[in-house]
Amino acid sequence: MRSQADKVRPVSIVVLTVLAIVLGAFDLIIGAPALIFAFFIYCLTLIWKSILVTTLSLQSVSIFSMTVAVSYTAMACVYFITAHGYWTGRGWGWTLGLTSAILGMIPGVFSLVAGIILEIEFMSSVGVPNIVVNAIMVCLLTRLDVKEYFGRTPPTAPPTQTL
Repeated sequence: MRSQADKVRPVSIVVLTVLAIVLGAFDLIIGAPALIFAFFIYCLTLIWKSILVTTLSLQSVSIFSMTVAVSYTAMACVYFITAHGYWTGRGWGWTLGLTSAILGMIPGVFSLVAGIILEIEFMSSVGVPNIVVNAIMVCLLTRLDVKEYFGRTPPTAPPTQTL
């Protein structure tokens, strides 16, 4: 097995790293405002304790917003950690990247199906890029040069000349 310094970083690794950073940034862009919104709604429920109906509906909105915010922020962290694993060629980066890419397709499929069933064009248009980007990541991660970079396959020997 080659040492870390001897590894040549394939172009696919650069593409995977950039995709992971972009996906992490998008998730953080969605998660951070949702967290602020959830905190704001939670503060409103504390202020309006005397109004029972409004407080219950605000609490449910706050819980939903907090769930969305935490999930997007957690996925952003996973994507950033995965990008580090890609760039440094760690074996766990390949495993984490493949797992997150496969699991990342699930919300895209749900969004696409819900958009088609409910006839909401926005939902289906959000699902398609999610599926495409994660499918590209899976395809790149299963390439032979990428697997070799992560130490998932034995290194290929250079062709020898025979007489």
